[in-house]
Amino acid sequence: MTLVEPRADAARTVSILRIDYVGKLHLRDRVIRKVFELGWRRGYKQKGASLSNLSLYYLWAGTVMERDLASKRTPEDIARIHQWTMKWKKNVSAQRHKRVKTC
Repeated sequence: MTLVEPRADAARTVSILRIDYVGKLHLRDRVIRKVFELGWRRGYKQKGASLSNLSLYYLWAGTVMERDLASKRTPEDIARIHQWTMKWKKNVSAQRHKRVKTC
């Protein structure tokens, strides 16, 4: 049995739903993924899991995804994943900077 940080599991799932696709995602598929994610989030919360403060975990999930898919996806797909990851890196950095200022 492996114990996994629930927020890491949540971030990995969200990253897969949001950015792990090949080529361009059609509008219909975007809607299906979003509706699925909303239902998944509801179920996750009903089980008592926290889905707050996920920025660091999204950064981790994106970094792992980039590494895992580097040789399996096109440069355009990897660039999309990298852009998402860098968004979360900036968010984490801003949060840390804000905490340092308030201390």
